[in-house]
Amino acid sequence: METACNEIVADLLGVGNNSNYNSRPPRGGSIQRGQDFTETAFGINMKMVYVEGGTFTMGCTGDQGGDCEDDESPNRMTTVGSFYIGMLEVTQGQWERVMGASVYQQKDKANPEWPMRGVGTDYPMYYVSWEEAKEFCARLSRQTGKSYSLPTEAEWEYAARGGNKNEGTKYSGGWSIDDVAWYDGNSGNSTHSCGTKRPNALGIYDMSGNVWEWCEDWYGSSYLQYDNNNPKGATTGSHRVLRGGSWYGDAGFCRVSNRSYFRPGIRYNNGGFRVVLH
Repeated sequence: METACNEIVADLLGVGNNSNYNSRPPRGGSIQRGQDFTETAFGINMKMVYVEGGTFTMGCTGDQGGDCEDDESPNRMTTVGSFYIGMLEVTQGQWERVMGASVYQQKDKANPEWPMRGVGTDYPMYYVSWEEAKEFCARLSRQTGKSYSLPTEAEWEYAARGGNKNEGTKYSGGWSIDDVAWYDGNSGNSTHSCGTKRPNALGIYDMSGNVWEWCEDWYGSSYLQYDNNNPKGATTGSHRVLRGGSWYGDAGFCRVSNRSYFRPGIRYNNGGFRVVLH
């Protein structure tokens, strides 16, 4: 059983052979629009999932079961363009290849006395600030000639809900939190290997649970002033948005519409990210 699980995770991280991800554009090369591909710069083998743009109801919706917070309202019809998003959260192995720093070194930047919460090349990276996540994207962009970034909050929620295959579920990939997420009810106070829970309709893993994920946007306490077409969030602020919940929090934080925020320079043992490509 353990061997089978390891083989599955290795395949997700690009170690094995996966015929669905054979398009591997060279540096500066073109991508065949509409097809998933693997980014190979720095040897990271990062699976990127194509998300066709569309319109969806963003914010507190009926599938959230009355658990919404005030900052998830008012819900509104929101349109996003097409993009690619990481099938997995950025892993510790990928981070080390691009940034040259280990998760232990990142922990020491945060607080040398703080504990580790899961270590392995296929585990999600954490103890990463928003600023450092942006630098990861910048280095990847310079190396490839492409345009990597953090997802906007709207892009993140659209992908978490399943894009144009929207499942209408409370969590990303289903109604049962234990099927799709590592959270405080099953995590054992630790992160877990990426891609070991059930994916959502687009084949994206861990958008509920494991680690919080940084978004591009400044945090705003209401959607009232947000654009409906490719919104970029608040124009100014002191905190950046995070989405998805983590191993540390309860199931409510893992809902697809739930929002949180940290100061952009903070590093926590439950905060990571995934990238998008436009």
